[in-house]
Amino acid sequence: MNNISAVLKNSSLFTGTEQEQLEILLSKLHPIPWTRRRGETLVQPGEKVPGVGVLLFGGLRILREDFWGNRSLLTVIEPGELFAEVFACLELPLT
Repeated sequence: MNNISAVLKNSSLFTGTEQEQLEILLSKLHPIPWTRRRGETLVQPGEKVPGVGVLLFGGLRILREDFWGNRSLLTVIEPGELFAEVFACLELPLT
């Protein structure tokens, strides 16, 4: 089993899914891999996300910036965790 499959199988979205089932699901879901460097922004407020995010490697900080540019840390996403699922499912732009 490769590292990506191992991370996905341990995510809440795919918990309990057998390897063969996971491969079939991934072939149907058409995942889009995104790679960013440390400190780069993944998506900006007002943008729509193409689908539910599952972090495979590294860490992801979810920040909120106010009118004056002050940033607040909302949460930290670890490998295997989902992000942007509400915005993806409802097809809403990020707030």
